[in-house]
Amino acid sequence: MTQLNQNTIYFMRLVRQYLESGGKNCSAPEFAPMADLEEILRIASCNGCESFIYHTIWKWSAEYGLDDAVLQLYKQRMLFSAVSQLRADSELMEVISAFHNAGIKFLLLKGMVLSNLYPNPEYRKSTDADIHINDEYIQHAEEVLVSRGYEHIPNDALQYEKTYRLNGVLTIELHTRLFEDFYKKNREAIIALGFESHANRREIRLSGAIVETLTPNHFLTYVICHHTKHFINAGINLRHLIDICIYINEYNEQLNWDFILSALERFRIKDFALYMLYICQHHLCMVDLSFLYQDIDEEVVLMVLYDVIERNAFSDDNELKRSAARDVVRHAYFGNSSLNLVMHSIFPSAKMLSKKYAYAKNHPVLLPIAWLHRAYSYLLRKMRGQRMISPAERARIAEERVELLKRVQIL
Repeated sequence: MTQLNQNTIYFMRLVRQYLESGGKNCSAPEFAPMADLEEILRIASCNGCESFIYHTIWKWSAEYGLDDAVLQLYKQRMLFSAVSQLRADSELMEVISAFHNAGIKFLLLKGMVLSNLYPNPEYRKSTDADIHINDEYIQHAEEVLVSRGYEHIPNDALQYEKTYRLNGVLTIELHTRLFEDFYKKNREAIIALGFESHANRREIRLSGAIVETLTPNHFLTYVICHHTKHFINAGINLRHLIDICIYINEYNEQLNWDFILSALERFRIKDFALYMLYICQHHLCMVDLSFLYQDIDEEVVLMVLYDVIERNAFSDDNELKRSAARDVVRHAYFGNSSLNLVMHSIFPSAKMLSKKYAYAKNHPVLLPIAWLHRAYSYLLRKMRGQRMISPAERARIAEERVELLKRVQIL
């Protein structure tokens, strides 16, 4: 049975303390003498929560053994992160103003809509902004972004999304469909549930500006779907669950759970969503939604918590997570054979190599050269002492994630 690291448990309790008090309870908890605060800060950093934790512990952490140099390091990181977030948010408001002035209609999703509900909005790390925009306005919106110095980041794998980046400040994703990854497959359900209807949009005020977004039922459903997509592709961290927790606490009385559960069932992610909600209630500070849960398996709860928190904390190399996520896809298609998984890790297809070695996709005959190129890069990194991911390690992680995806009824 999955067991969580004790400092992971302390980390979740500190997050809960911060959220329950709206950031005001900074007293030392009863477990402070037993906690490894430096380790907790590291776990928090890998879960997008280091500012919450620093905010909560800075007054008393030295008394319980946190080295002053470590405390100062995280103070600097927290301040830098907060300033960077404020800068990104300010730039987004400028873009919103420019869109309004140009007569461009759009929906603001996630991002500032969520961070505005946090006790300290600048503590919610977000390096990008999601904007839904109709096809008729997409070219005009791109022109506005380019005029502000944004650079287009091409991605042939995305059909309904265009990414623009203002280097060092903000990345903006322009979505022409609300559900990029499964729009075609679920188009009838999306339309039937009213996601494309103007009746399910509303205006909110952000930093003095009026912006349009989805109504609470549709917004929450969209966020859950979005986070589930990330969970399947490369994993999520605790901040994704905090988003859900905080939004539900704010809009609970306006939420129609019959609609939300029906929508999640049609998108085939209801079981996983219920596990996320269960964790939000029992390990964070979400309102009581016990009436939603039936047959929750505590072992699966621990598996999800491990995948969300500890896999990020103890395997925090982004390439490790991306490789494991790719292997999950291969595992699902090639079956449960570890040998198959290892072989496809060693000799990936031209499609899998296309982003890094475009020539392998354009000229499949050169695939063996791409394999050699990849092997040379692997050896070079290993000689430099860089973090490496063996095929066997990827296979192990993939097998664990596939098992979890099956247990929450995604696969």
